[in-house]
Amino acid sequence: MTEDLELWIRDPVECIKELIGNPAFRDVMKYAPEKHYEDREGQHKRIDEMWTAEWWWELQVRIPLS
Repeated sequence: MTEDLELWIRDPVECIKELIGNPAFRDVMKYAPEKHYEDREGQHKRIDEMWTAEWWWELQVRIPLS
């Protein structure tokens, strides 16, 4: 059994440029990590997006500022 498929190839950098430059995503794009908590005391973390996870905070200290 065979099937003909159409394959599309795009430059990933161009795709990212398109997403970042799209005004529809302006209010939902995140460029820095955030900490969210379930309680006012900050004892219970809420991790529901990649920018709220610990790995993004850890990655920030690895990137040189200049």
